[in-house]
Amino acid sequence: MPNCRDTLDPLLAEAKLVQVEIGVVTNAIAQQQERLRTLADRHRYLTSPLRKFTAEILGRIFKAALEQQLPSEKPRKSVLINFCLVCKTWKAVAYATPALWTPLVLSLRSSTRMTPREYDTLVFWLSRSPKTSRGLTIRSSKLEHRHKAETCSLLDPLVAKLLKEGPVLDHLHLDMMRIQCLHSLLDLVGPPESRGARRAPRPWESLKTLGLTFRRFNVPADSPSDLNDILLRIPQVRKFELNLPYRWLAKATHRITAPTGTPYFSDLTTLTLACDWGPRIPLAILDACVNLETLTVDMLGNDHDSFVQTAKKESRRISLAKVCLLRLRQLHPSNISILEILDLPSLCELDVSIRKPRAFGDSQDQWDIPPGFYEHVKTLYARSGPYLRRLRIRGGIIPEDEWHLLHQLLLYMSRLTHLTLDEVEFSSSLLKELASGNGQTLPCLAVLELFQLPLHLSPLLVYAFLDQRRVINAASLLDPRPDPLKQVALSYRKDIKGPYLQVLDGVRRVFMEIYGIDVSLATETWRRNNPLTLTIASVRSLSPLFLDCTQELSEMSAHL
Repeated sequence: MPNCRDTLDPLLAEAKLVQVEIGVVTNAIAQQQERLRTLADRHRYLTSPLRKFTAEILGRIFKAALEQQLPSEKPRKSVLINFCLVCKTWKAVAYATPALWTPLVLSLRSSTRMTPREYDTLVFWLSRSPKTSRGLTIRSSKLEHRHKAETCSLLDPLVAKLLKEGPVLDHLHLDMMRIQCLHSLLDLVGPPESRGARRAPRPWESLKTLGLTFRRFNVPADSPSDLNDILLRIPQVRKFELNLPYRWLAKATHRITAPTGTPYFSDLTTLTLACDWGPRIPLAILDACVNLETLTVDMLGNDHDSFVQTAKKESRRISLAKVCLLRLRQLHPSNISILEILDLPSLCELDVSIRKPRAFGDSQDQWDIPPGFYEHVKTLYARSGPYLRRLRIRGGIIPEDEWHLLHQLLLYMSRLTHLTLDEVEFSSSLLKELASGNGQTLPCLAVLELFQLPLHLSPLLVYAFLDQRRVINAASLLDPRPDPLKQVALSYRKDIKGPYLQVLDGVRRVFMEIYGIDVSLATETWRRNNPLTLTIASVRSLSPLFLDCTQELSEMSAHL
């Protein structure tokens, strides 16, 4: 009888051989599958639509994404870092697009100083911004009011070093708590150097634009503040911005000397002044601006005892013979007379905003436009001769029974070429009257901009106005000519709770069915300024090493 074990041994041996071969084939299949997945990923990467974008187009997409309104938990710097971490291509595009890295806002910590590593990181970020428009805002801590002026976070040797030895800056803004902080910072920076002392100017001396913001004023009796002394120590620029605090945050302002006898303001061509104080300081500044071409005045929403009201009571006028552009911001209706006290014979553009300051905390963010506003604009239009051709009104409510006042103003301003109404509440009767053909309105108009329109104002009314203009121009027997109107821009306020999409879709259908015109209408919300903000507390995590995990820090430094 044969031994069973002798029969099974060859079978088991062969089974083991087959099992080993199965393992080999399985491993080979797994390797081929892995290679197949790698090739498929490579193919998708090579055929991706994103690869069809040039670096310039992708950079513009990045810039548009950063300019969108972002939630507070996703600051702009985090989005930019995420772009750099997606892949090497995106990182290279981000590095090659300087516009992504500016404007840069540096928020300092309270009662602490920058470290050398944080300073180097800040210099790296600045080196990425465009050399032709490199801007930096240095903002001291919001808690500075709890400390003495000697502990201001601006009083940092590395901050002074940045202004003396850092990358060349075009635009610099210093946002601080007290005027004493600026005095101390100027002591650290030192006096200006002569042109022959250095081949290249210091950042502090190469500025084109300088801005100063003071959040509080509290001048001690034993240390009066001399604005003339500050003006002699800061660099001379052509564009200057001065933001003074609300009058209720400013104490002992009578101890501040008015800027007199200094050529600083006489050399300015552009000035932005935010002030709701009494007449002494702001009127002295405006009187000194003899060569000003662009003036922006922010009244901070003040409604009483402003320098405008005082100047009107004293029948005082300020002559600004060269001003071509006047911007008025947060203008309370009680200060409309600023258009009366300013003598602007060369004015070309008037831009008025009647929006309330956010600090007011009122549910209504606009004031009613007073009837006297239209008369002041008419007077300004008459005094400017042939120059005033652009009118922009931002914010403000035109009461239901006063729309005719704006219509009469537009009839009067026959030379107007640009008209902008931005977030202005007005009756649809205005557009209906413009479309009625009762008198030719704005015959020279080339650009019409209606922004932040409420949904109840149909764009069909605007089209009717445009159609009526063509009819009037074509019917002119003596001088038939084409309509000079070349550009019309409409945007509608986005009502989060309302069916705005259905409304706009209906409007598009009406345009197509009745007029055979394909139109594109935009909806928008109010955009906030979205700067690129760095905090010293987190600047270490934003170092070049963090932005590029595949390169050494020495390699990154080579690009500085």
